[in-house]
Amino acid sequence: MKNRKDEFYSLLFKLAIPVAMQSFISTSLNIIDSIMVGKLREDALAAVGAANQYFYVFILLIFGIASGISIFTAQYWGQKNISEIKKTMAIGVVSTVIASMFFAILAWIIPKSIIGVFVKTNGIGNALVLGEKYLKIVAFSYVITSLSLVYSAASRSIERTKEIMWASSISLACNTFLNYLLIEGHFGAPALGVKGAAIATVIARCVEFLLIMKYVYGKKLPLALRLNEFLGFTINDIKRIYSKVVFVILNESLWALGISLYAVAYGYIGTSAVAAIQVCNSIQNLFMIVAKSLSTASGTMIGNKIGEKNGVLAHLYAKRFLKLGIVFGFLSAVLLRLITPWIASWYEVSSATRMDIISTLNIIGLFLVFKILNVIMTVGILRSGGETKFAFAVDVGTVWFIGVPLAFLGSIYFKLSLHEVVAMLSVEEILKCIVCWLKIRKNDWNQNLVDVA
Repeated sequence: MKNRKDEFYSLLFKLAIPVAMQSFISTSLNIIDSIMVGKLREDALAAVGAANQYFYVFILLIFGIASGISIFTAQYWGQKNISEIKKTMAIGVVSTVIASMFFAILAWIIPKSIIGVFVKTNGIGNALVLGEKYLKIVAFSYVITSLSLVYSAASRSIERTKEIMWASSISLACNTFLNYLLIEGHFGAPALGVKGAAIATVIARCVEFLLIMKYVYGKKLPLALRLNEFLGFTINDIKRIYSKVVFVILNESLWALGISLYAVAYGYIGTSAVAAIQVCNSIQNLFMIVAKSLSTASGTMIGNKIGEKNGVLAHLYAKRFLKLGIVFGFLSAVLLRLITPWIASWYEVSSATRMDIISTLNIIGLFLVFKILNVIMTVGILRSGGETKFAFAVDVGTVWFIGVPLAFLGSIYFKLSLHEVVAMLSVEEILKCIVCWLKIRKNDWNQNLVDVA
């Protein structure tokens, strides 16, 4: 048992730490954007926040495809079945290119309509115009961002993580420097405001993509497809994989749409709420790095063991990840509570917005352990075990039938403040946690997809 525990923690550190670093880097990129843009004025911060809500819907759809593909990749890697990994990757790449082109074209054609969903014209200043400018530029990064995400997720499934982390690190450094250069204008560069932030983001995403491709093809990983292999799959291959992947995609897409409706509801509270929730979401994502790291590691490790037909060890791993989620969830909540006033001081916003930020972050901290456990259970354990339908039903059901109605009731009917509405929404996290916990305890979620496919 000691050797098994040593193996568990060895794999955990190998997978989770690089993922944590990459997530920290990626999240920091968004925080740096909001801090630098926030120095302009609150309508600029609200504009970027609105554009990022659209990106959020898009990227979670791509994350759904990438997560679904990585479920199969992890199990095939457990069998060392390289030919099937290549077919799976080809389907993932083609799918993400089609989806990202659709979102990019919408952003170019109707940017003002998209921004208008998330901000109201009264009291927001130039948010609509600024958001339109930002969105039309940043949409040029959608295809390469989606490809980077698919290759990153697949790399983790075959236990390659460090180089992906370094690609994200360099991308962050690039984005930070270009933000400094282009937002306010330094070293003779023009002061482009939100347009400068968008240009910096596009360039940084391009750098990240090129570095990932250099690693994948330079090391000749199983993910490095030749030109003829990008279409080297059949209709039956698509049906076989999408019979499970479709629920992951629907899960992420409908969940993202539901969360975006939260943003619409916040818009009815006022300008301060729109700007404050942009900040709070960025900080919450920073603290959710633990959840993302543990869920990625659990998905890979458990998926590999299921592929090896070692169900006993897969269940043991699941229990250990749940314990780690509880421990890190409580530690993260305490840390967030301690540093919230300091975080609020980063942003040059009005005193009302700063108070909204502090109150809302305090509420988020109270429910952080539930949020972290939910990501580990749904994205990591249940999906890796093939329970994509169950994860879909719980994730989407709680958001749409509990969260969305409460968001609009709180903001429009009861006219509550931002932190009070966020507190109401957290009810769905508690219910989701209970349902998923009971499911995992039943030990009936272990499915070998690559044998039954």
